[in-house]
Amino acid sequence: MVTNELPLASLRILDFTRLLPGPFCTAELGDLGADVVKIEDAGAGDYLRQTPPLNRKFSFLYTLVNRNKRSMCLDFERARPAILEMVKTADVFVEGFRPGVMEAKGYAYHEMKKINPRLVYCSITGYGQWGPMAARAGHDLNYCALSGLSSQIGRAGRLCVPNLPIADVLAGAKQAAIGILAAVIDARHTGTGRHVDVSMFDGCIANQITAYAAMQAFGKAPEAGADLLSGAMPFYDLYPTSDGRYVALAAIEAKFWNAFCTAVAKPEWIARHYDFELRAELEALFASQTFEHWKDWAQKHECCLEPVLTLDEAVRHPHTLARNILVETLHPSEGVVSIPLTPIRMSNFSPRVFRHAPERGADNNELRNLYPCSDDEFEAMSGLKPTATTH
Repeated sequence: MVTNELPLASLRILDFTRLLPGPFCTAELGDLGADVVKIEDAGAGDYLRQTPPLNRKFSFLYTLVNRNKRSMCLDFERARPAILEMVKTADVFVEGFRPGVMEAKGYAYHEMKKINPRLVYCSITGYGQWGPMAARAGHDLNYCALSGLSSQIGRAGRLCVPNLPIADVLAGAKQAAIGILAAVIDARHTGTGRHVDVSMFDGCIANQITAYAAMQAFGKAPEAGADLLSGAMPFYDLYPTSDGRYVALAAIEAKFWNAFCTAVAKPEWIARHYDFELRAELEALFASQTFEHWKDWAQKHECCLEPVLTLDEAVRHPHTLARNILVETLHPSEGVVSIPLTPIRMSNFSPRVFRHAPERGADNNELRNLYPCSDDEFEAMSGLKPTATTH
């Protein structure tokens, strides 16, 4: 029985990040019950609210990665006393600026830990807090490129850009969440927090496990499409069907390869599991039938063959629906929004949308309880007019 007990209900996070890596990290922690307070500066704020020319797409992206948060819009300089009050009771402080920026604003880790020794302070950057490139600007594609990751995506002579921001999401947001939770556990035992330094470049380097295995075995990293799990072997690849769709064959183990060969009435292929020359025959086989044929066929035979679905099809797949990966919710301005919440499942918990992505400064009136001030002081600290419900 799901009781919706929130595993991170005791965790308070001050989120100073914007764009994708930091907000996605704190959104997933918010899904797990953490109280996330999104703090935007009174100037530019979060660029996802306004980035042209794909403003409609970025508006939805903001909605997706800022669910389950509160929002405050503050002038970092004028609101410093109020922000420091929040730091005193926070468990986590997350920022995503280049090294030195938060220090210049007066919010460096060594200053914050004086106020709250058990504070976990996480910095998410492109290249980390030190090193020759620490201050260099960059985006997801740059980190993937410089780490060697991009050189392995696609086929030889034809690299591609995946529509999954690997550095931002996997090397940045996910690594940051792990680091934050590890430091929080330690802080609750020792009373002393840590500075968690998450570099998206580092994450891209460290997570290329299969490429490292090949590099150690053969003395060099594989080229795009030339590794065991990137298309070099015929038994692990994508194949076009007669109508231009694709299927994915991943019969690595002999038992699955044998089952596949038997099911397609090609027992002579069993001994050719690692035969590079078999690719042309496999291409001809899959091209002889339609996508729907192979889709139905795959349901009847367990040999690690699956259809390559579009995302539109994947979100309607019975297994996706059974796992409740996406939650439909009525957003006050965007209408019905389908949100992929954290994929983490555990007993006595089911992720849900507690709060829609907030309007900028939606929770600023909480300042009056946190740091009593006049209307003029409130407006100076936040850049917002006080509302009638402030007092």
